[in-house]
This record gives sequence, structure tokens and C-alpha cells, in this order.
Amino acid sequence: MTYLSNTQGYCPVEAPLLREKIESLLGMRPVIVRVSTREIHLYTPIPLGRRMEETLWDRVAPPSTIEEPACPQSGIPRVLCRYKALLRLERYWEAHEVGEELWRLGFPAGQLMAVAAGVLARAQEGDSRAVETILDSILPVVAGGQAGVGIPLDPARLREEAYKTLACSSSSVPLLIIDPPLLSYRRK
Repeated sequence: MTYLSNTQGYCPVEAPLLREKIESLLGMRPVIVRVSTREIHLYTPIPLGRRMEETLWDRVAPPSTIEEPACPQSGIPRVLCRYKALLRLERYWEAHEVGEELWRLGFPAGQLMAVAAGVLARAQEGDSRAVETILDSILPVVAGGQAGVGIPLDPARLREEAYKTLACSSSSVPLLIIDPPLLSYRRK
């Protein structure tokens, strides 16, 4: 992963064109590009060397200095803290992976959290078709199996936030209301 500062004001809808430009500069495929209001996230099949990174910094954007905040708790509360921090930083793919980690740990809403963050990650890739597929096909199935977990998720709001992300609008309303002390992660 490489993080670049979004100093040029790129929008997620421009991610496919930016991906083509970066693939051309690096001479490497595939490169996954996600664009947030603060950063450009690059995922490459092999780590970039210093020379390739400098080429990107010179021609696309400078390196990002945004760091993920530390979460002092331990166990599931620590993972939940990290999930929320990643959402605030608009690092939705990483939040998706943390949701999957919660799911593997037996946290009932982990799968739902992974899907919600995954929708926003696809929006950051400028892929409205994938966003619609996940919202229309996958989310209802996952949400149906997550009944009673205590985490409200509004699919209409998630759709709205995904399209705000695509259009470079600011997202101000949290999608998930997570209060770790009130959540139970015991299987029934």
C-alpha cells in the first residue's frame, strides 16, 4: 500500500483515469486506486521501490503524512476503535478488513461492518456498478443474517453516503453507531 496526499483535489469518480495514469507511470498492472478527500490509496501486486515511489510523488502527489490514531484498549474494543478510526480517515478498505477480523473473532456484526465499509471502498474506486451490486444483492442477505446485533445500519443512508463519496461530497453522518460497552459479542 502506498498513501499519497490528495493535494490535487481528485474525486473518486476520477479513480479509473488516475489508475490508468499510474499504471502507465509504473509500468505495472494491476494497480488499485482509491481516492478519499485526503488521500490517494494505491495497492500494487508488489511493493514499490523507492524510485517508483519518487516518480509517483513527482508526477501525481506527495506522500501522505496522515497516521492512524492509536487505540489503547485490547481485544474486541480495540478492534472496534480501529474500525471507527479508519472510517473517520476514509480508509474504507482497511475498515472493511477490520470488519472481517471482527467477524472472524465471532463478533455478530462484523460481517455487516465489513460489507458497509466495502461499499464505501468501491465508491472510492469510482465503481458505481459494484456499489449497486453490493447494496442490492449482498447487503440485504448479510443484514438479514445480522438481526438483533444492536448495530443500526440504514441501507438508504449507506447508499446516499456511497454516492456522496463518488461525487466528492463531504460525509458528515456516521453510518454505524458503535458504542462498544453496549454491544454483546457472545454467540447465542
